[in-house]
Amino acid sequence: MSIDSSSSGDPICEIIIELNVLLVITARISVEYGELIEKSHSGTININQQYAGLEPYLGSTTGFLINDGVLTSILSTIQKMLNPSYYSSGKWLSLLALSTSAFESYLQLLLKVIPLPATPSESNCFDVESLSRLLSLHVHCITCKPSSIEHLSNIAGQACFNITGDIRTRAAVSMNNTWDKLGSETSKNEKMKFGIQNFGGFQKLVYSKDTETFLHGLLLVCLQRNETCLEVGVSMFWSIVVSEFCDHWDLFDLQKCVITALYEIFLNETSYIPNSQEVNRFIEALKVKRDSLQSSGEFYGPVEEFLDVIFNFLKIGSKIKFIPTSPEFNDDRMLQKIEVLSYLLNIDKPELLQSFINSIADSQMGHNCVSTSLQITCFPNPD
Repeated sequence: MSIDSSSSGDPICEIIIELNVLLVITARISVEYGELIEKSHSGTININQQYAGLEPYLGSTTGFLINDGVLTSILSTIQKMLNPSYYSSGKWLSLLALSTSAFESYLQLLLKVIPLPATPSESNCFDVESLSRLLSLHVHCITCKPSSIEHLSNIAGQACFNITGDIRTRAAVSMNNTWDKLGSETSKNEKMKFGIQNFGGFQKLVYSKDTETFLHGLLLVCLQRNETCLEVGVSMFWSIVVSEFCDHWDLFDLQKCVITALYEIFLNETSYIPNSQEVNRFIEALKVKRDSLQSSGEFYGPVEEFLDVIFNFLKIGSKIKFIPTSPEFNDDRMLQKIEVLSYLLNIDKPELLQSFINSIADSQMGHNCVSTSLQITCFPNPD
């Protein structure tokens, strides 16, 4: 490790940075010859005789990816390169943008060659964890700093856009295509009842591995200032709502997961916070979905109640981080935090609740006794 003199003496590892650049170049080559790689995977291309010696390495690549754990290694490498600890990614935005753009294109290529099960009977050879990670990496490419340019300064945002292009639209379209393939096509009656083309199927296998983490990423996609991300994110979110309702005839468990994910985004996130413009666009898009339902249907009541809770929490979350920090606004800030507290009390997450109360106590230390009274009234009597 050496010291980066241009960014407050942060440590950097030049060897891994060079490896990162080599992987970016490799990813670009893979994308350039993506059509040939797809044909090689499908067995519809003949290897030139002069390259016959390479055939063992070029043929049957799909099985090679799945069976030998190579796909897992590829995804782990991409994940580490997109979450670098070997340089200050917040200051080396150009390198992070270069990596994000190249690896997003490579992820799209991987999605084309990974086999998806056609029927439930084939699910035993379906690598759910890898596909879930792959979709999560798509989400990361959509929501990371070089992509969410509206949260950067004008110069930094323009520079990142010149490197990545409209990466969010590309990634969102790829995510949507994969998500649709994982779902089961709806019947005519279901289409009229839920206003959706497909849901369930293998989608639940992907998001139920870690529902809160998956929803955290998906909600961030919905809260991007990008029309395609909003459309795709809302469509995926709606399919999860429909799937959970059909499985449980209740949305309370999903509501708890969504509140937890939104809490992490608005109140416990070290990255950027979506502002009221993105929040309002997301709310309006969900209202369109809700209003397309038959008000007399059995789905309308539960989904309306579910969405009302989500809408209220979104509005609180979007306000609380933008209340001025000066002392005269302490009461406004505390009022919003107490409202958040009322939601956390209902989601059966004691560690989250305690962490939030501690943060309130820290913020009020030396001001008044509000923090003490909150701790006394919110925690049950141990007797």
